[in-house]
Amino acid sequence: MQGSLRMRTHIAMLTLVLSAAFLATGCGAGDSRFTTDAGTDVTTANDQDGDTISDMDEGRGAGTDTDGDTVPDYLDEDSDGDTIPDQFEAGDYDSETPPADSDADGTPDFRDLDSDGNGVLDIDEGFGDADGDGIADYADIDNDGDNID
Repeated sequence: MQGSLRMRTHIAMLTLVLSAAFLATGCGAGDSRFTTDAGTDVTTANDQDGDTISDMDEGRGAGTDTDGDTVPDYLDEDSDGDTIPDQFEAGDYDSETPPADSDADGTPDFRDLDSDGNGVLDIDEGFGDADGDGIADYADIDNDGDNID
């Protein structure tokens, strides 16, 4: 009987330690993706398409379809149809933060056809980094680094 109680105590303590470690690494705190021990990528309920933009931000409740392709944004890998995947336009890897809005015009990059507001469409700029400044061209107002927009 005493061994059984000791075993249950050890299991309870181990469960607490593992739960704390799980939360400390950010898993379960709104992360949209995690990898199982088998290497399987899993998407959680708040980000169905796994682009690190929450379904709420993608207008799931309203059925928003920015590019009109009949795929709602919360399931669409490229919500605005600019050929730049939403996972890049999200701005970070945390679905709990608001999506990036590079030109601060009130339209997040994943819905904005000219994310940096420089008059050149994102589809034409792409997500390379022509001037090597660490900012993707679609979000960089000065793609070539000449200090002229």
